[in-house]
Formats: sequence, structure tokens, C-alpha cells
Amino acid sequence: MKNLVFIFLLLCTSKLFAVTEISFDYGYDRFVYGSSDQSYITTKTYHSSIAWYFWGLTAIELDFSMNDEVGREKNSIETSDSNYKLTGIHSDVQKQNYSVGLRQAFASNGSFLIPTISLGYGRQLAKSKTKIIFTNQTDYSEIEYEEPTDSESSETFYGTFALKIALRQTLYLKFSVSTIIPE
Repeated sequence: MKNLVFIFLLLCTSKLFAVTEISFDYGYDRFVYGSSDQSYITTKTYHSSIAWYFWGLTAIELDFSMNDEVGREKNSIETSDSNYKLTGIHSDVQKQNYSVGLRQAFASNGSFLIPTISLGYGRQLAKSKTKIIFTNQTDYSEIEYEEPTDSESSETFYGTFALKIALRQTLYLKFSVSTIIPE
């Protein structure tokens, strides 16, 4: 991590790169479901990237994104041969993506529309945990079963197509579609 920060600072101060593009994105999504809207899945996404255009319309791009997904499901499912009902499932999934790649723009920086395409290599770290809640039908006491935290790491390739629309000389509205290709 220290090496990455050192390289980042070295590249930021270098006069080799003519244009530096920095972007920050935030996404929020909430999906509510169930017969009385008692269950939900909430997803928050944070993304930042920095691109150094070192040769005309070609850039080196560093990306970091974080995705938090929280699911709460409330049910009333009877279990066989027991006085307990399954009443809830809580799931939490956290993903972090680190990537480096090349970005090619198809119009110069002063244009009204700038389409870009990016290809690169990334690493994804994921953690997930699940808690299942059972409730006694007689005294309404609860038993919670928590599965051990599951962690995994994978290497991926990614591709992104973006279309930037100029609002001002240095301010753009960006629409993008990304795909991750697992190993």
C-alpha cells in the first residue's frame, strides 16, 4: 500500500502527464419486497478513479470502488418437528475492487461529447456474513445462528464504456457501463 501511495504521489507531481482526470461516484439503491414490504436490500456504492492522459487521448487509470449490500428478510416459516419459526435472515456483503487499466478517449478534452473505452486488470476482495433468526412460537424467545464470515479474493479483467457530456469547460456529466470478467 505504501508503494502505491508513493507511485501515486510521484505521478501526480510529474510533468509527463498533460491532463489528470479525477472522478468520484456514489450510488444508492433500496429494494423493498414482501407481502407487506417487510423485507429490503440496500446497496451503497462508492467509486473513485484517477486517469493520467500521458499521450494524447490515451490514459493510465487507477480505480477503487467499495460496495456494501445489506439485506434484511422478515419471514414466518414453520420448521418441521419444532416449536420454532424462521423469522429473519440478515445478510451483509462488502466488496472492494482495486484496478489499473488503460483508457482511450475518442474525442479531445474540449469536445461536447467524449466517448471513452477502458480495459484493465483488477482485484476484488469480498466478505459476507449471514445471521438466521428463529423465534419460539410459545414464549417468543429468539435463537440466532450466525455463520462464520466468508472472505474471498479474486482477480478480474474489466471493460468500461463511458460517454461524457460537457457542462462547462472542465465539468462533465458521465454515463458509463462496466463489466467484470472473472478469472
